[in-house]
Amino acid sequence: MKSVKNDITVSIAAKMLGVCEETVKRKLRIGEFPNAYKETNKHRWRIPISDLIDYKKHFKN
Repeated sequence: MKSVKNDITVSIAAKMLGVCEETVKRKLRIGEFPNAYKETNKHRWRIPISDLIDYKKHFKN
């Protein structure tokens, strides 16, 4: 059985929020996605879908 990914990239998060990638990165730096993490041995962020849903509920653009 194929595992389901529950996290997304900065690029996908930006598209879902209707903002640029740098805006998402800025939000990551100030902790607006509290469960986000960097991939092991890489510099890429992964954002749990649940964080994005919570953000959209609380901070509507």
